[in-house]
Amino acid sequence: MDGSNHTTIIGNLTRPFAITIDYKENRLYYSAFDSIHSSDLLGNNTQLVKPGDGKTVTGIAVDENYVYWTHLFAGEVRRLSKTSMNQSVFVDDLTNPGSIYLSTAAPPNVTNACSLSNGGCQELCLAHPGGRTCACRDSWELQEDGMTCCLSGYTAYGGACFKAYDQDRTYSQAREVCAADGALLAMPKDRDVDNFVRELKNAVNKISHFWFGLNDGNSEGEWVWEDGTPHDISTDWNLWQPGEPNGNEGENCANYYGSEWNDAPCSSAYKFICQLNEAISCSLGHFRCGHGLACILSWKRCDGIADCTDGSDEEGCVCEPIPEDFEIDSRLTMLPNQLGLTTFEEIQNSSVVELLNISYSIAVKYHPEMRTFISTLIFPQCNVSEENKTRCSLLPDAGNMTTCMGTQLVPCRSWCEEVLNTADDWIKNQLPRCRLFPSSDHNCWNPNSAKKGNEVCYHGVGINYRGTWSKTTSGADCAEWSAPQAGYYKTEFPWANLDNNYCRNPTGLERPFCLTEDGSQEECDVIPCDAEGCWDRGPPNYGKRSPTKRFYSVGDKVTYSCNEGYKLKSGYTNEVRCIGEGNWQYDKPSCSVNHRQRLQEDLLDIFSASLPPANVIINFTGSVVQLVDLDEKKEQLTASVFIDFTWQDSRLSWDPKYYDDVTSLSVHGNDIWTPTLTLKRNADPVYKGLQKDVPVRVSSDGLVEWSVETLTTTVCDADPFFFPADTMECKICFSATTAIAQTIECQVEMPAADIGITQCNSYSTATPEGEWYRKDKIFAKDNREACLAVHLSRIPLFHIATTVGPCIILVVLMNITFIMPLDRGDRIAFGVTILLSMVVSLVFVTDVLPVKGALPLFATLIILWMGLMGLFLFFTLAIIVIHDRQGSLSPRTKIIFLRYISKMLLLGDLTKEKRTGDGEAGLSHQS
Repeated sequence: MDGSNHTTIIGNLTRPFAITIDYKENRLYYSAFDSIHSSDLLGNNTQLVKPGDGKTVTGIAVDENYVYWTHLFAGEVRRLSKTSMNQSVFVDDLTNPGSIYLSTAAPPNVTNACSLSNGGCQELCLAHPGGRTCACRDSWELQEDGMTCCLSGYTAYGGACFKAYDQDRTYSQAREVCAADGALLAMPKDRDVDNFVRELKNAVNKISHFWFGLNDGNSEGEWVWEDGTPHDISTDWNLWQPGEPNGNEGENCANYYGSEWNDAPCSSAYKFICQLNEAISCSLGHFRCGHGLACILSWKRCDGIADCTDGSDEEGCVCEPIPEDFEIDSRLTMLPNQLGLTTFEEIQNSSVVELLNISYSIAVKYHPEMRTFISTLIFPQCNVSEENKTRCSLLPDAGNMTTCMGTQLVPCRSWCEEVLNTADDWIKNQLPRCRLFPSSDHNCWNPNSAKKGNEVCYHGVGINYRGTWSKTTSGADCAEWSAPQAGYYKTEFPWANLDNNYCRNPTGLERPFCLTEDGSQEECDVIPCDAEGCWDRGPPNYGKRSPTKRFYSVGDKVTYSCNEGYKLKSGYTNEVRCIGEGNWQYDKPSCSVNHRQRLQEDLLDIFSASLPPANVIINFTGSVVQLVDLDEKKEQLTASVFIDFTWQDSRLSWDPKYYDDVTSLSVHGNDIWTPTLTLKRNADPVYKGLQKDVPVRVSSDGLVEWSVETLTTTVCDADPFFFPADTMECKICFSATTAIAQTIECQVEMPAADIGITQCNSYSTATPEGEWYRKDKIFAKDNREACLAVHLSRIPLFHIATTVGPCIILVVLMNITFIMPLDRGDRIAFGVTILLSMVVSLVFVTDVLPVKGALPLFATLIILWMGLMGLFLFFTLAIIVIHDRQGSLSPRTKIIFLRYISKMLLLGDLTKEKRTGDGEAGLSHQS
């Protein structure tokens, strides 16, 4: 990337205008006039992708399925399917399209010498195979350290750049020369910088005086550095000459006089030294100070307090009338705004003016104060005295400019949070984040609260921070809490000004709330501004209503209860529903109440099935009901599992006395929150997890019981080494999602243990299950998984009778083969037969057991005996061949092979021959 080590990978191309990389296939795509080719990333394995058609290809892009390219003069974008190789016009009617890019075509995450801390480079880091090369922007030079950049002629030291000018200038003229470079006069604030600056000065002119950036900035004799920070002569490090600064009149600027500092008249002409710290860029919602070395929050500009060291944030605080072209209510504003726009012309040409224009039509969808908020953000309110407002509303001229000075009033954060709570991301992305706005404790602007009739109201059910109502739905007052009770609000939302504990909604609940005298959190009786509903009908003559509100939204239900000795009129229930516009609907026709149905409706009316309880603890118990299928070879177990989950959900609790003493209720599992559990080591690709569409039992104390029976296929761990006394361990674990704060705990009550469910973390008594002894265990793994374990130990009797016994018989016969005086042909044939039988036994054993890294012990013994058998047969055959060999053998060979080795193989001494009755040479056998 630094331009070194040029390598030509493809040559002899005609007008190769376009090139791109397919990072998934690691292929290079490039054009040659009107054709498209591809190769690997080294230029090899070239392929023709698109033949030439006479139209120049000027841009190429690729994704997983298509190759896209632009035709410059044809005015179109075409694409080619990688699979079918069919071409089609993707976009046409373009004017000379030159290039095309895909945002999804970025390479995968890579690391190189520039990945960490920009490779140590101050500006550009250019990676290459051997490391990296640092580079600088135009007109800036790379310093001797190979990493730092400075403006041409400047030298880097201590994170800044310095230059000594061999020109005589007054202090203000020297400032102007430095400012032309974007620099300040040098500020030697410590000994190291002072030594460097002095060496730089001496290299230019050792004898002459040099200005540096320290001056008496006010009439009180206080010295300040060029960036506005104070310099305390009595405590700060300095090199003032003895008796300096002496405070002589007019000597308000500092310079080097020899090797020490001296104060001198600012009108004197001396050489000077500049210091360049790169000016920082400020993000949206910030204002850059005049010296370019610091950013402050935009709302702190023109607030009457100098926050920039050079005071530039309090300069030009002029109030101007908004031009009529913007169709904003006639008022004064102050620029630049929080978007960094400095003039009305700049605002007119920016994209935010489009946001201002469309805000006419978004009031229905978004917060009704959206347009007011956006207009106040683009044109900040100007705070001037009442007597100056009229004069400032006129176009300013030189005569009344001073009367139009004021302070800036930007929107408060509380208003921003309320309005943008329902805004789309495309709107929020054009505006500063609400955290960059001032809190209600500062000088900011909120509109007057909305009203519905004569009542203060709030907009919608979103976040509302500006309420001043102080009554709850029960009629209790919002208490004025002090720490520590109110500490939560002060710490978490200090910008919302919650000290007075008015009805507000900083956490985004459905309705605003406050804290009451006893410390409980209650909804406030605040009317929604834009909601249809019913005004309170009042209490019955001989009873009470619940809940008590001044205004009920559509769908709200009110329960009326009668005092003792009274009852509802015939034909009416004790529940009415608000249907809007001040009307009420009576539930008819029966006086009887289905308490369970009403309870279910009340519970699920405000319940969100997608929102889990906070820090939920899920207890579980269960058992493996039946082993349906066990595949030893694949190490898979198919089992029927019963598991019972319980947890507390306070949102599903109720007081039974209001529902005819109903203490439990059965609801559909899909209607409430149930944990999402994933089966670990699942071997069934179509398994969909635990059923949620089953009845769930809910108790009045908020206890939820979810019982599920499911068929699972999971992977087991087999240990076949001691076959046929081997074991298998099968764990059926359900894992909770990590995105929710939930804990899984095993909990087996005594009644559950009485019906056969074992205690947590302990195995049950072993019982026979087919050819296995089975033990079960239930446990929670790492508080994230609910697990049922089945431990299987094989009952070895069957395999001892069918596999081990025959193998032992074969081993015995193997030994008899070498002991019995058999004919040599019978001996070999009998031995081969036994060997083949053992191979069959070995195949049977290994076919039953899973493939592991080590053979079972029994199979190892079979292989060992087979090896010994083969070895004995081989040597027996060799002796027979030597014995029958024609011609004489040397005496030594006869003794070694036909006597000693023959005796070791239990063939006897073959050096002595005898004839059999039919004339065939036989073998003499000796024990």
